[in-house]
Amino acid sequence: MIGSGGSPIGSESRLAMAYMRRRLPCALNSDHRGENAALIAAASSPSSFCAARVSRSEGQPDVHARLREQAEQARALASLFAPIADEPIPATMRVAVIRGRQRQPPWQLAIFASLLLAVGFGGGWSSARWSGEPRAGIAALANEASDNFRVYAADRIRPAEIGPDQRAMLIRWTSARLGERVTIPDLSTAGYRYGGGRLVATPHGPAALLLYDGPQASKLAVLTRPMQIDKTASMTSTSSGTMGRVTWAVDGIGYSVVGERPAAELHPIADEVRRQADAALVS
Repeated sequence: MIGSGGSPIGSESRLAMAYMRRRLPCALNSDHRGENAALIAAASSPSSFCAARVSRSEGQPDVHARLREQAEQARALASLFAPIADEPIPATMRVAVIRGRQRQPPWQLAIFASLLLAVGFGGGWSSARWSGEPRAGIAALANEASDNFRVYAADRIRPAEIGPDQRAMLIRWTSARLGERVTIPDLSTAGYRYGGGRLVATPHGPAALLLYDGPQASKLAVLTRPMQIDKTASMTSTSSGTMGRVTWAVDGIGYSVVGERPAAELHPIADEVRRQADAALVS
């Protein structure tokens, strides 16, 4: 912005304020207070200082006009920011408060950080506990059985990795991967024919999935794997949609029988699976 004299407005004022900053230390000295009283007043009220300069420049029209314009700008700025200047200093910006924060002992910060970690850990643990989906035990095993049943029992092309004519191969393969002896129950007395099996993945490691074909194109599956918890658990009947499930564990090995039948109808079949598995462990 250019003033009426062709030079940038405020350039002389800036030089004057720089001069005042250099002279203020001397003005505060007791030997120079009378001599520099005007200088101190100018530092505290720039608009008054500009007005005084205007009155002294009346013999120089160009300078007088430029200084008058600067004085008007100073008054306008002063009136514009007067409400803000009159506001009290916010409590958070007071020197005593800022110094108090800077002097905060390190141990208080450590306690605060520990509380944040405790809250975060507690929230994560609660979310995991109440998320609704079991993460371990025979409840998780039942979910794993029904999930794999949905995938492989509905496969019309290749539900089993190893067919029913290769039982010995499936037993060797799955037993080696699970680290436990796997048996294939004979469920023909219940109306189900063994149709093959495969090794499947679960969140708790590999499991053996045995598939059976029943009357009227019905399907049945038996899922077995080592258990990390619930190593011995009684039979529990549950359901998932249209599927019934009967799940239990014996000596660290879990079993889940799943099919599209009510769990009550699957219970006699689960009893037969358990009888044959227990007999294989004894033999």
